[in-house]
Amino acid sequence: MPEGVDEKKSITPEGGKEVSPQELAESWLHFRTGQVFKDIEAKESAIKFTRNYRPSVHSSPGEGPGSLDSSDYEVSQLEAEQWEYEKEDEIAHLEAEQYRLDDELDGLDALTKKVRAGDSELIKELALKEKERREKIEEMKRRKEERG
Repeated sequence: MPEGVDEKKSITPEGGKEVSPQELAESWLHFRTGQVFKDIEAKESAIKFTRNYRPSVHSSPGEGPGSLDSSDYEVSQLEAEQWEYEKEDEIAHLEAEQYRLDDELDGLDALTKKVRAGDSELIKELALKEKERREKIEEMKRRKEERG
């Protein structure tokens, strides 16, 4: 049994309600699932942006102070050309990350089913993770209060 989690004892949060290890495990799964959903949305947004992104290419060198000179124009042209070669690799990388997150989401769903079925070792492990997460949050709150 992992240290810090006793299946008979409960943790009492600020609200005073006792929380069982199963509730802690489910809370951690809910938290992590929410994080993964946010990460998936961010990847989807990044993929959409990357597909539609067109680097700005200056039409011609300018004249006068603060304007673009011919080297700026050439650099922007080269960057635009290079982007066309790199774009597909970047999209492939983002999609691979998105697939990894989808797999993680499937894994979290499987863990949720095991927790609901009463897998005591898994419940203890995840309850400990949630307890540690809550302790970190409390520590950050204390530090913020001390500073502020």
